[in-house]
Amino acid sequence: MTFQTHPPSSAGSSTVKKVLLIEDEPGDTRLIKLQLAESHTSEFEVHCVETLAQAQALVQANAFSPDVVLLDLNLPDSAGVASVERCRDLMDAPIVVLTGLDDQAANRAVIESGAEDYLVKGGSGAALRKALRYAMLRYERDHDARLATAVFTHAHEGIMITNPSGIIIDVNPALSRITGYSAQELIGQHPRMLLSEAHKAESYSSLWRDILTQGAWQGERTNRRKDGHNYTAWESITPCRNAQNRIVQFIGVMTDITARKQAEAQVLQSTELLRTAIEAIDEAFVLFGPDDRMVFCNDKYRALYATSADLIVPGASFEEMIREGARRGQYPAALGHEDEWVRERLALHREANSVLTQRLDDGRVLRIIERMLPDGGKVGFRIDITDLVRATEEAQAANQAKSRFLAIMSHEIRTPMNGILGMAQLLLAPNLSESDRLDYAHTVLSSGQSLMSLLNDILDLSKIEAGKFQLEMTEVDPQDLLADTLALFAGAAKNKGLALAVAWQGPPGQRYRTDGHRLRQMLANLVGNAIKFTNQGRIDLQAATVERDDHTAVLEFSVSDSGVGIAQDKLEMLFKPFSQADSSTTRQFGGSGLGLSIVSSLARLLGGEVGVQSELGQGSRFWFRVTVELGPSPAQPAPQAAQAATHFSTSIATNPDYIRAGSTLSGQVLVVEDNPVNCLVIEGLLEQLGLQVHQAHDGQQALDLLQTGACTPDLILMDLQMPVLDGYATTLAIRQREQAPPSRRLPIIALTADAFDEDRQRCQAVGMDDFLTKPIAPTALSQALHRWLPQTAAPLSAPPAPLAAQRPAPDWLRFQAQLDALLPLLALNKFDAIAAFDALQATAADTLLAPALTALAPLVKNLRFREAAAGLQELAGKYPRQT
Repeated sequence: MTFQTHPPSSAGSSTVKKVLLIEDEPGDTRLIKLQLAESHTSEFEVHCVETLAQAQALVQANAFSPDVVLLDLNLPDSAGVASVERCRDLMDAPIVVLTGLDDQAANRAVIESGAEDYLVKGGSGAALRKALRYAMLRYERDHDARLATAVFTHAHEGIMITNPSGIIIDVNPALSRITGYSAQELIGQHPRMLLSEAHKAESYSSLWRDILTQGAWQGERTNRRKDGHNYTAWESITPCRNAQNRIVQFIGVMTDITARKQAEAQVLQSTELLRTAIEAIDEAFVLFGPDDRMVFCNDKYRALYATSADLIVPGASFEEMIREGARRGQYPAALGHEDEWVRERLALHREANSVLTQRLDDGRVLRIIERMLPDGGKVGFRIDITDLVRATEEAQAANQAKSRFLAIMSHEIRTPMNGILGMAQLLLAPNLSESDRLDYAHTVLSSGQSLMSLLNDILDLSKIEAGKFQLEMTEVDPQDLLADTLALFAGAAKNKGLALAVAWQGPPGQRYRTDGHRLRQMLANLVGNAIKFTNQGRIDLQAATVERDDHTAVLEFSVSDSGVGIAQDKLEMLFKPFSQADSSTTRQFGGSGLGLSIVSSLARLLGGEVGVQSELGQGSRFWFRVTVELGPSPAQPAPQAAQAATHFSTSIATNPDYIRAGSTLSGQVLVVEDNPVNCLVIEGLLEQLGLQVHQAHDGQQALDLLQTGACTPDLILMDLQMPVLDGYATTLAIRQREQAPPSRRLPIIALTADAFDEDRQRCQAVGMDDFLTKPIAPTALSQALHRWLPQTAAPLSAPPAPLAAQRPAPDWLRFQAQLDALLPLLALNKFDAIAAFDALQATAADTLLAPALTALAPLVKNLRFREAAAGLQELAGKYPRQT
């Protein structure tokens, strides 16, 4: 309840002080109210309650805030000092305690517990009013001190107060929490006890020196807790001075920033990790802020844009970088219209949702990926796709080249096929003259040779690209290579009115170890091209040693012509597969278009390289180099060389092919072949060799013939790809049957259009003895049969006598004219050469040249035109030309 001693006056209402009287004795309550009213003023407004619980309800329910509290110590719900503490917790007001006894010890305890004063009940009203006034004055006066005490006590930061000597005189609870030491353990100690071993003693001296000279100090320090763990603290120390400017205290404030430092370290570590990761990625990375200015980029980004690298710095705007880069010519797409290009590029960049391709001035091609960040910034990647773009372009060019090549091959294959089919139809016509029949047959054979040349080129290229090309190393004399090549192409050059010359500029008679067959093939390709593309002038074939040491040498072969020449922008395409200087070239001049690619590949296989110099309309010079091993010294010719240097007629007489041509074969051959045409061809060849032929059209038929004894062959020619049972399975079955005695092992020779080494290996694995590729060359078939069939040797005549006057001389002028006509036919693989050679033999019959021509006849009959031409050239060189 509330009592007012007098009605409040309007003038003095602002001075009325609210008094909360907490007293459970009604008599004491009436007395106190009367005493407060004796001043005959409205100074006090009294509110009375009987318990602390009622006081709490009054304060909480009515938001009551008294100016002063009169508190009886002995209440129904509280007693003694506890009453003061509970009252202090309830409200912020001065407390005057009412006691029944004047007990100094009790009164002191009351004051220490938080009361401003105490009164003994029953005193005068004046003393009561005076005590209330003084209590309010003291409470108001001590407000700042209470506030400071509250801050000191409840502050989150640790606070330490020291005397002028630096000895701790007080600490707040927060400091104890931070350090782990209680106030009792710290007071009286020097603050250096809190330092960790991370600080040296002189650092503490330096700290106090800064405080005294600069008036304060703040900074980070690493301290040690009571439990031995270190922590990082942010500290400030300030001296307090009196009126005489003397230091009376030092106040230190400490904040434990260990968690913050750890978080900062983690952020720094994460940032550094991110930066390192960005630097480590292979792609260029860049980050722009919301204002479109660069925040960060890795070194890869700066390296890609080398032309404008000096502009790529933090703070530079994207527009400034690309505009200046465009001005410097960094972006080929911007040349001539920089402003338009910059506008388009800015629009894509601001959209930041695109993937585009960009070409740079150094030839590189970039894929640009940009994305928007939540804050409006942009992140971008630059991926170098130069190799991918080039590979794609090269693949597209290769596909186009292959398409052109296939079109050319279609033309080149169809042309001889048309000749073969057309002549075959003409051969079927009735009443053909012998001359027409021979002409048609020659055309068929010539067309077939053209097809074989195409197939051989493609097969060589396939083997090279598959890495399955095998070199056959033999001893080679470059002079012989050049002479053979000259003999081979002399007629073709003469027919076009071209001068063909060869020159060996190395040591005479020096032999080298390399693949002579492939060197001949390379020279033939280059000389053949030179003749093909030269209409007038000359062709020079030269060879020389360009490097040499004790064991190896580098030989260079070159073919120079005065032909049509090649444009400079086409030169790099010449040696690539499926590429030509002009797709119309093959149309005009014929051929597979793979010759130069094969030359290049063979040169690399032989440890060398190729090259060309040419001008359009001024001719060309093609060359290749190969690394060879040194052979016997020219001063000491090898036995083979000595044998080659003997009389021509002797070398022919001892030729194995010549010996076999003079022998006959006997026996039966089983041909297992499903193709009827191939059967007819093989049967005709075998019958010409004097053999009896049996046929089976698949492997099962062959096994049945052998099982029933319908034929007892001496040799089997086995096709590999057949219906019912193929050649591999058939051979395995035959070899298994031969395991039972008294069977004998039959020679089996594979017949196949597959000419790779793995095919040979598979044939050997199943038990085949030899390997022939289709179309079957008569010479190769004869050689294989001689290896595996019994033969009856015909008596060999004695080696021809030296070319002397034992026989009469031929009609030299007629002989030379016929020879000059024959050599070009041999060089061009024309089958008219067979008839021309027969005419030459007739002219030289019974003369001193007859034995040599008889020895060369098997070469011509077996279509070994190059060897026959070389033999005729050597023969002609032994006699002076007649005029």
